[in-house]
Amino acid sequence: MPVITFTCTRLAAPAIAHAQRHLEALANERRGKPTMREVIAAAVATPTNAADETDRAATSPASRRRRKEKKPKRKKKEKGKGREEEEETSAEGEKKPRMKTAADCVSRVRWDARLAEACFVVGYVDRFVGVVERPFSHFCWGEDLASVDDVEELAVPQHRIQYFKYRGLKVWDKSERLDLMFGSTGDTRDLHDAIAAYDALHPDDEEGATDSDDSDDEDFGDGGGNAKFTLSQATADVRYDLSDRPNYFVAVHVTNPEVIAKVTAIQADVRAYDPRLAEGFLHTGALHVTLAMLRLDGPDDVRACQVALRAAPRRLRRFLAAGPLALEFPALATFNQRVLYAATRRDERFLAFVQELQDHLLNNGVRVHHSLDYVPHLTVMKMSRPLARRLGTYYVDQRAYESRAGDSVGGQTCDRMYLCEISEMRNADGFYRHVTSVGLLPGDVDNDNDGGDDGTIG
Repeated sequence: MPVITFTCTRLAAPAIAHAQRHLEALANERRGKPTMREVIAAAVATPTNAADETDRAATSPASRRRRKEKKPKRKKKEKGKGREEEEETSAEGEKKPRMKTAADCVSRVRWDARLAEACFVVGYVDRFVGVVERPFSHFCWGEDLASVDDVEELAVPQHRIQYFKYRGLKVWDKSERLDLMFGSTGDTRDLHDAIAAYDALHPDDEEGATDSDDSDDEDFGDGGGNAKFTLSQATADVRYDLSDRPNYFVAVHVTNPEVIAKVTAIQADVRAYDPRLAEGFLHTGALHVTLAMLRLDGPDDVRACQVALRAAPRRLRRFLAAGPLALEFPALATFNQRVLYAATRRDERFLAFVQELQDHLLNNGVRVHHSLDYVPHLTVMKMSRPLARRLGTYYVDQRAYESRAGDSVGGQTCDRMYLCEISEMRNADGFYRHVTSVGLLPGDVDNDNDGGDDGTIG
């Protein structure tokens, strides 16, 4: 019992005595009862029943660790596996072999040196018009879809790709489970053997005239490999209609002795590296820079083109009156390692001249094959399809010309332009057979520019 000592006056003694009695009563009431701390400690130390014991065991840290260890891990889906790679089940319940994906086919076409990208076509699903075919080379393979300009370049999710064709031969089809690319669905035919057999049966679909020395000009700047195109061009047919293929071209004949000597030296180096490559050389008498590719059907079309060309200098007066157009060839370059050429230094006046010339011909009823991206160039050699088959590759080895890759090839004044026929026949000097030529020097602007029918084509 607490002892309280008071030092007070006589008047406060009754109140103090009352308080002391009240404290003694409280002390007697609390005597023998546990404190709150003791109550809590007892509750934790001694469970009141079995259920409480189970609950505490289930929520203990050790129990939580055991449950985490026993919980099965969720299997992650392998990155990059599309729906087309899922295993299918046949009607009898047997699993079909897993088919190679569109991505695998893209990789093979891109990296197999014996396959020509320009010969492959991709069929894919367009959400609005259904299955659409486009040339393989028009797609931006390997690019992030978000980084592609959808106005100028084609990119498509690979799960929308339905099939691949080599020219007219289907070599992979998702819905048909056809796979000549890898044979993953059980087809034992070799892809290269199948392509060779198809080419042998369809010789008329080969490049034909485009295997001539001027064939690189038909692609007019990119060899069919890296060209971009607009949406309006995307509606064009994938494969050439042979009846619409260019059969004439307008060009500047390169006759500068310095250029001829340097091209001869380059070809000598390539021949020393591999004598078989000499078959792809352009004759030094046929060196030229193409200005336009044309389709002329019959004598009437040829005469109409002749008239339009003779009138061209007056139409192009503003480009020619300032002085002769001149081209410089500062270095070598290639179109997809298949065409070796001397690149021209960019000249805005020359490019504007070419555009105006093509517009002038179109306005006069001449059928001009527009290029996707005109690149003026001087062809040195190209890998034709027959040569590529014999060599087992479509590519010119860089080591064959790398010692001269950065050397200037010289320059050429654009003094005349020629209307030439695409054929294997040549004049005595090695140049193409041509029906007319038109002067391009400033003095030719105001004359009648009748270069005459040169008599080279009967």
